[in-house]
Amino acid sequence: MAEALYHLGDSLTWSPTSAPRGQLLLLEDCVEASGAFLVHHFTSLFLKAGHRVCFVASVNTPEHYAAGVNFAACQSKNQLQVLNWTKLESGIEWTILFEKLKNFVREDETSASIILDDVSALKWQFGDDAVLNFVRCCKTLTHSKNGATNVVLLSHGDTDLPSSRSLSPALADMATVVLATKPLTTGYSKDIHGTLLVNRQNQGLSSSSLHEQSTPIPYKILESTIKCYHSGGEALRWN
Repeated sequence: MAEALYHLGDSLTWSPTSAPRGQLLLLEDCVEASGAFLVHHFTSLFLKAGHRVCFVASVNTPEHYAAGVNFAACQSKNQLQVLNWTKLESGIEWTILFEKLKNFVREDETSASIILDDVSALKWQFGDDAVLNFVRCCKTLTHSKNGATNVVLLSHGDTDLPSSRSLSPALADMATVVLATKPLTTGYSKDIHGTLLVNRQNQGLSSSSLHEQSTPIPYKILESTIKCYHSGGEALRWN
């Protein structure tokens, strides 16, 4: 987990001692700038914060994100539950999958977080409308009366077929925070791998637009951490 990602903006400082609750986080990546490091970061952050975490794998196996996180130890302490959705049975309904998540949240009154890699893959199983309904149901788990659970969704923003509808706008509209990874517009660089854009969703009743947009954060993925930079090139912080 990279300490550089603790500070995502003036009002977004999330560490193991100040982890959020009741957030729906959309991690939007693309082929040229994978957001896998964000999935790993939030999984590690919530585990270190003492949350019960339900990790849902629909594309990569859980081991893909296990670097620096002892999944076996967390599972033995009942802090981590792993749901492998990479090989779903034919004909299964999305409502059954949501019930599994709802039951996880209700098992205990302690803080809970759900990580899903990745929601865009589910539309090939269930269809666009069903996936959006699934996410709407997941959002209800973020409400305080339902435990203020965090829900983190990875979605690939550029893997849709030309004839298919992109889920990104609808998912972003439901999210409280959108973190998007983008490739460098100047092309390949050995020192910078991409930029991270952080948008905070307006939760007021009068508008649903994204109203807090950060300055793009250049980042470099190292072997066991992430290095982030201010716009001037100075390293933000790293572990």
